[in-house]
Amino acid sequence: MDKTVKIWNLTTDGKANLTLSGHKGSVNTIDFYKGDRPHFATGSDDKTIKIWDYQTKQNLATIETHTAAVTCVFFHPELPILFSTSEDNKTIIHHSHSYNILNTL
Repeated sequence: MDKTVKIWNLTTDGKANLTLSGHKGSVNTIDFYKGDRPHFATGSDDKTIKIWDYQTKQNLATIETHTAAVTCVFFHPELPILFSTSEDNKTIIHHSHSYNILNTL
């Protein structure tokens, strides 16, 4: 609810290793891309998906394709695809490198 993303190391003393700011609403979902370039996606009540570089901790892109709160983001384990769902009752399939919309369901 504080509009941040916190990365934790479960073997440390219970403090967040990293706190990232950038969303203007509560962060609802996160998924890590396990491919050639380590990054992760977050979805928020602000209707956006943010792509973050895991190594530099920088925001790489902001995707503004939904018209309501983003409830889930998910990288396909093998294909260059990012799925997102929202309270706008849509699932949007994005290319996970260009972030272009491939399909809307």
